[in-house]
Amino acid sequence: MGSFYELVAGLVTENDGEALSSAIDWAKLQLVHDELKSTPALYALVRELPAPDF
Repeated sequence: MGSFYELVAGLVTENDGEALSSAIDWAKLQLVHDELKSTPALYALVRELPAPDF
């Protein structure tokens, strides 16, 4: 299973499959991660999602 960041990146990547590359995208990803960690029940639920198939 991939890392949490890979999981979220797979969920928010553009439809054409390009990888997230800009600093702004990674900052947004960090904010999502921090928000999820502040909500333990939601974080646990997201952690149970299957890893994306890149």
